[in-house]
Amino acid sequence: MINKYIFLYLLFKARFFLFFGIDPVSKTKIFKDVNLIRVGTGYGSWIITSDVLKKGTVCYCVGAGEDITFDCDLAENYFCNVFTFDPTPRAKKHFEELSLRLKNNKRMKINNKRGHFYKLSKKGLSRIKFLGYGIDEFTGIRKFYAPREKKYVSYSVANLDKNDSFILSEFRRLSEVMKSKKHKSLGVLKLDIEGAEYGVIKSLLEDNLRVKVVALEFDELRRPLNLGFQKRIKKVIRSLIDCGYKLVAVDNVSNYTFVKQNDEE
Repeated sequence: MINKYIFLYLLFKARFFLFFGIDPVSKTKIFKDVNLIRVGTGYGSWIITSDVLKKGTVCYCVGAGEDITFDCDLAENYFCNVFTFDPTPRAKKHFEELSLRLKNNKRMKINNKRGHFYKLSKKGLSRIKFLGYGIDEFTGIRKFYAPREKKYVSYSVANLDKNDSFILSEFRRLSEVMKSKKHKSLGVLKLDIEGAEYGVIKSLLEDNLRVKVVALEFDELRRPLNLGFQKRIKKVIRSLIDCGYKLVAVDNVSNYTFVKQNDEE
């Protein structure tokens, strides 16, 4: 694990660059000349461009946990067709409980926090499909490592917490999922997958998939495995830019949003 003082220095340096509209990792300019909006609430929100949010837009939200306000907002207020992916046990239980409570006309807490409730109707819920497998670079059964502290929800293929405890979970390559569901393109791909984002982006670009907005969290910016984390992140950013994506937002240090340029629907 990286020394905490080095990490605090890097965090301070990151905020300095962001103040001037520069990505601290790749030194790329952040272009804010698009119609950016925040979708979702609080912890589970993401910044994306409103241009892509049309009725029937297909959105893949990979990584759910116990806060799917982003997914719900897309379905409820923008009438998108949302597919939520997460093999994490508590994530599946959370969605099942949300569905049950809505059907019984009861409110559901966001992230199990007092006073914070989902704003979702039954019609909105019908536009969300939860799939209990993950998205990764390769299709197959993978070790899915548990968080070190039981109060946390998210498991990790990359084993960010260096934990020996794991479950075996199913993962599929993005292109295979899109093909099976006959989705020729995606409006939004959100990745909050605890270190597995590198492989998914690699597969997206290798398979030349049509995805208008990519919103992803680089988890290593908060929990780096080693000092090579910036090199890994920079490589992904540069690969997206080289394939026609523009960096339009860096939110809360680790959440990045990219928009594909000149990509006709």
